[in-house]
Amino acid sequence: MPAVQSSVAILVSEEALLRYNGIVSAVQNVAQFAAVPLAALTLSFGGISSAMLLDVVTAAVAVGVLAVAVKLPRVEATSRALSQEKAGLFEDVREGARYARNERAVGFVLTSYGAFIFLSVPSGFLVPLLMERAFDASYAMLAFAEGAGCFSMVVGGVVLAAFADRMKGVALPLGLITYGAGSMGVGLATGCPLFLVDLVVLSAAISLVQAAVTAHLQSFVDPAMMGRVFGFMGSMYAGLMSLGSLLFGLLADGAPAWTLPTLCGAAVALFGVMFLPRMISSHRREAGCFK
Repeated sequence: MPAVQSSVAILVSEEALLRYNGIVSAVQNVAQFAAVPLAALTLSFGGISSAMLLDVVTAAVAVGVLAVAVKLPRVEATSRALSQEKAGLFEDVREGARYARNERAVGFVLTSYGAFIFLSVPSGFLVPLLMERAFDASYAMLAFAEGAGCFSMVVGGVVLAAFADRMKGVALPLGLITYGAGSMGVGLATGCPLFLVDLVVLSAAISLVQAAVTAHLQSFVDPAMMGRVFGFMGSMYAGLMSLGSLLFGLLADGAPAWTLPTLCGAAVALFGVMFLPRMISSHRREAGCFK
């Protein structure tokens, strides 16, 4: 994934990065939505071996298309990148962390993203628990909620792609504020219909945040450091998601169902409000960086 995200910055112009990532978000969520029934059919009729074979075949097709249809222009490596050329995986991740610490623009975006990942766990991954506790939800209702959330993420990506020019500089804080509002709504909902509406809102905001973070990093990270930064971003996602699941999962055993998504949603929304003026002012600068 870091290699793909790094290559995009080479192929796509800076003006089109936000629109491109909105399209990618929509396509990925359509694929995830379609993969569920496809996986069920494959496992039902062919077993696990057929599912694994399908994985291999689709990967081969994708690699073949890239090899034949896509030609990446060569990017000259800087002396800094050459000095790290033979470094291992963990050294690459550490180098990405050091670069993010030294570059305020990169550090700012990654800090926003990290806070979002950590604080989104209660409303993003404890939804089945919330629905079962608050509304005694059936399996059908849980499945409907998952489908509605996935569909709204597709819609969020489509909206971002359609209005990318108007949302430059505000997509990230807007996504954080919208997600926070939806998370608070999920926690404070008094009925299942209102709960589902708020779930749809916060799911659509996920596409805004993820696409905006990726587009920002692709637009101003040194090309020679792009892979290391996205590698660090992936490690940060996995680490904060695991930490959030551990912490909030333990707290959910004793806390009322509404407290965690409400409080975390308020924190995410506050984060977006705090950084909205900074994102707007930085977007107006020719350099496009937070200096």
